[in-house]
Amino acid sequence: MASKRKGNVKKMGDLNIYYFTPYSTSKNIAEEYNKYIELVPNDDDWICLLDADIMFLTPDYGSQIYDTISSHKDVGIFTCYTNRVGSPWQCHEGVINKNDSIRNHHTISRFLRKKHAYQLTNIKFPISGYFMAFSKKTWKEAGKFNESLGMLGVDTDFSLNVLKLGKKIALMQGLYVFHYYRLVEGIDSTNHLK
Repeated sequence: MASKRKGNVKKMGDLNIYYFTPYSTSKNIAEEYNKYIELVPNDDDWICLLDADIMFLTPDYGSQIYDTISSHKDVGIFTCYTNRVGSPWQCHEGVINKNDSIRNHHTISRFLRKKHAYQLTNIKFPISGYFMAFSKKTWKEAGKFNESLGMLGVDTDFSLNVLKLGKKIALMQGLYVFHYYRLVEGIDSTNHLK
């Protein structure tokens, strides 16, 4: 299937995926998420929300995401492995990786891509939102992002609402992103909230 690129939409066949990295100067990330998702034209279109401090490390990540979503449109939210996040079920090997070598993370990414490719693991807990892929329809059914929460807990709240709908949260075992996640400042730093 040929791939067509137009703006930040990857269109292949009948699936549109919009990639957004919202930022909020007013410290209300939920409001920004909702604004961006409102731009998506169709309920069957998919949205990938990305934190600004993540990095894809394999050249075919877009095709991998597209193929995974195409094969599992019943999933409520997709996430992937990372090196650093407060949710151990999203960390590769279940622990925060303090290694700051991009080469190291590139090796992990390629290893997971080769070993697990399109395998999924169901997650029964709310997730951290450094990478979340979901349909506009799911976003509507879950009640959108709760703008009263501001910056913290927005992703947890949304993913919990998706689980309450009886929809799956699936971790893509073959996709790994590097997440800066206050590597230098320390995980407990709150400078990003000021």
